[in-house]
Amino acid sequence: MRNHFNEERRERKYIFVVLFLVAVGCGTNENDDYAAVPGHVLEMEHIKIFSEEDHENADTIKLIKEQEFRDTEDVYFASVRGFITDESGRVYITDIAPGILTIHVFSPDGEYLTSLGRVGNGPGEFNSLCCLNIRSNRLYVVDKALARITVYSTDSLDLLETVSMDRNNLNSSGQIEGKRLLGHYFFDDETRLLAYITPQRAFEDTPATIHYFTADTAYQELS
Repeated sequence: MRNHFNEERRERKYIFVVLFLVAVGCGTNENDDYAAVPGHVLEMEHIKIFSEEDHENADTIKLIKEQEFRDTEDVYFASVRGFITDESGRVYITDIAPGILTIHVFSPDGEYLTSLGRVGNGPGEFNSLCCLNIRSNRLYVVDKALARITVYSTDSLDLLETVSMDRNNLNSSGQIEGKRLLGHYFFDDETRLLAYITPQRAFEDTPATIHYFTADTAYQELS
């Protein structure tokens, strides 16, 4: 399956929830509240309008800290890019600083456990680090620079495999000629969705294009 962003438009239906705050000095009856809302908004389906009387302190957002992850004697954060949690509540935090490229693992209560990976070209090593996914007790990590996916067990934290996603390792290699690995997603346990990008070339008007392919669990067949 291939999807070009420049070739296809998909009609989507949006559901909007509008939070309406009544300013001081405005009327408080329902008609006054609705009169202040633009007509085209009122005509939209699935609209719910709230007044200030409906929600105490509706204009205030409170951030509540649940857990804190910080530098320790064993780990120093240099350039945090993203994080993900597994079913047990463990937290995986990527550090993409040059010369580091690792994934720090913390327990649900914030205790540092270990780090996964390092800079390099061997199994379990990275030249770039992004796009964490967890599926069926496995942590999937995308290395765009080396065009491969590294897989760890979320049970044991052991390295399970490193799969090359370049054209020399795929049966359908012709489809990704001139493209670079961009992302890795899941339809289900048996089907992956791979994103490749054809970058825009210097001095050319053709924009960059993203292509999507489905793949089997062995990453050998693209369609």
